[in-house]
Amino acid sequence: MPGGPSWGGEACRALHLPDHEADTPSATYRIDLGDGTGVEKTISRDTGGNNRWVSLGSYEFKGTPSVSLRSATADAIGDA
Repeated sequence: MPGGPSWGGEACRALHLPDHEADTPSATYRIDLGDGTGVEKTISRDTGGNNRWVSLGSYEFKGTPSVSLRSATADAIGDA
């Protein structure tokens, strides 16, 4: 969610995996650390989805961080 508050320091990021309409076996998220650098993290549906929160990890943020999801995968195309 771009345009959010400015952060400085370490923080954890998590995402909610729904129990429906999440048909791809895995999804890649980009965590922008707020200073132009980023990390990509692929979450498998096998990691404990189905209406649960899943950790994307803990990162050192600088500036205004954001998390985005690629809507196109090798096996499906989303309409995000």
